Amino acid sequence: MENNNAANVLHAQYTGAIGLDDLDDLEAVIEAWLTTDWAPIAASAWACTEIVLTDLDSLSGKRKSYPISPPIQGTDTAQPMPANATLAIKEDVGRRGRGIAGRIFFIGLSEAAVQGNEVLSTGVDAILTAYTNLNTTITALAVYNGLCVPHLKVGTSRPNPAEVDLVTAFLATDNLIDTQKDRLPFHKKKRKPRTSS
Repeated sequence: MENNNAANVLHAQYTGAIGLDDLDDLEAVIEAWLTTDWAPIAASAWACTEIVLTDLDSLSGKRKSYPISPPIQGTDTAQPMPANATLAIKEDVGRRGRGIAGRIFFIGLSEAAVQGNEVLSTGVDAILTAYTNLNTTITALAVYNGLCVPHLKVGTSRPNPAEVDLVTAFLATDNLIDTQKDRLPFHKKKRKPRTSS
């Protein structure tokens, strides 16, 4: 949107070996979802231009980029909210524990879905339904078990494919608008100062 890029990272668990045709099948489901579920609730200023799929089973896993041409545009003609305004969605995995559940952010919030500093309940419900529909469709694919939350290997920053929880539901803990400062124009991440020993 207006030279602001935004991305969501979703994880899907699969069984057995995955081939390029399996990636193609998953991409087709995501692209169809963007058209049927995401576009109707996303501001028309936003467009999806690319889907990138990566097999995280190993460092040499398959990776494939799918440019979307023409881009899939949101169809809500109301003014878009600022690029960093979003709604955080909890990926519930059905078990307790600090840091066990995942989180994704809706891209494409429009002013029509917002009143004051809250997303209207109709907007929240539409977003939750959209992600539930995506999970249901992915689960129906032959090799995929559904969307999941991977957990990091101890001492690394790479997910461990064997340590995942399948998403059982999508929840909004509240209706408050969330912000992602990384989406703000010219935002630069601050590095932690190095310490010497």
